[in-house]
Amino acid sequence: MEWIKKHKEILLQIIVFFLFFVSSFFISHVFRSITCDEVWSYGFSYNISQGMIIYKDFNVLQTPLYFMIASLFIKVFGPYYLSIVIFSSLLTGMIGVFLFQKIRWKAFLALIPFLFFTPSPYNILCTFLFFLILFLYSREKDYDLWIAFLVGLLFVTKQHVGFVCFFPMMFYSRGKVKSFFAFLSPFLFFSLYLLLRGAFLPFIDYSFFGLFDFGESNTNLNYFFVILEGLVVFYLCYRLWKSKFQDKEAFYILMFQIMTVPIFDQGHFFVAFFPFFYYFLKEQTKFLLYGTSSFFVFFFCICYYALVFGHVHMEKDLLFLKAPDEVVSYLREVYDYFDGDLSHVYANSEFSYLLKLYYQEPIGPYDLLMNGNMGTQKEEMFSSLQKHCQEETCYFLIIDDQTKQFSSMTQFVEEHYEEVGSLRVMKVYTSRKN
Repeated sequence: MEWIKKHKEILLQIIVFFLFFVSSFFISHVFRSITCDEVWSYGFSYNISQGMIIYKDFNVLQTPLYFMIASLFIKVFGPYYLSIVIFSSLLTGMIGVFLFQKIRWKAFLALIPFLFFTPSPYNILCTFLFFLILFLYSREKDYDLWIAFLVGLLFVTKQHVGFVCFFPMMFYSRGKVKSFFAFLSPFLFFSLYLLLRGAFLPFIDYSFFGLFDFGESNTNLNYFFVILEGLVVFYLCYRLWKSKFQDKEAFYILMFQIMTVPIFDQGHFFVAFFPFFYYFLKEQTKFLLYGTSSFFVFFFCICYYALVFGHVHMEKDLLFLKAPDEVVSYLREVYDYFDGDLSHVYANSEFSYLLKLYYQEPIGPYDLLMNGNMGTQKEEMFSSLQKHCQEETCYFLIIDDQTKQFSSMTQFVEEHYEEVGSLRVMKVYTSRKN
């Protein structure tokens, strides 16, 4: 008993970590359908684990840190989606520990939106790094260089989030020159690695120049969330102005709202909202805390039931170990349609990656031909595809109701290739007669 009393705080943090780890694992692995970003995140990480070079052998919009680390989990735990679920759940457990140390049991309220609307895997890493930064600011020691380094890691995880967090980091830093180089060091490390692997120029093209094309093709406004986000930004600006820019958390959380750009949907909103909800709970009196938190709990539960709970499923023989039954049957139908030869079959959606990964087919550069992930090399990429399809018979699966982000490939295929059939909502085109 004496030992338990002496180590009570450590035991509490272990319990908190375990609870959030398990909650995140089961929500991600059992109770929620696979999403587009999860397919990409697993696929990119799987590619790296198989020896492919990011940006050179396949094109990616985001900066590389998440995919590099996740590929190690795939190496250790095997080529299953479960591997990166473990990684995400570990990060969520650590976020819970950070919150518990700062706001105690309110942490369970703060994590409700994060658990119910589990974000894209790389956004979980962003959130982990962000809360680690806030955690270090609450320590008595001077952690300026460590904070600058973490903002640099944030930059090589999701570039525009790290870029805007650079400004509060420099504003509060006591040694600005040292902090600047600490911030820059992760980018320089990855740049050197990619330069040695012949992938630096594609990296700059896809991850920086490609952002403009991606933003133009993926603008998505949900006006309900736009109004809520406006209230969040107004409140944070008010707190920052009232503190005369001395409220470091308000400044960082205000910058973190860039997470909603350019895809302003519920998923990105709740990632950005999560740090604000923590900040709001930390500041409020008990009366306001119970009233507002009750409202948010009710709101999140309704959204969760309406949007998520209807998709409870478990498909044990699927590579990802989770997907609606209709997706599994669709994958098998496509496989049978092409007599098991998927080597030159491409789709204008995440379905292309899902199909190849399910049947353990090699993933190539043409499996991710989506508008916004081609940087400034769109015409060159399509020319390369055309040349490839003159040498090999290619098949394209085109979904009729795709959003603008896939319109570039859809238009290209419809103009250059012949429609030869259909598979449910997909039209089948081929280069065979060209």
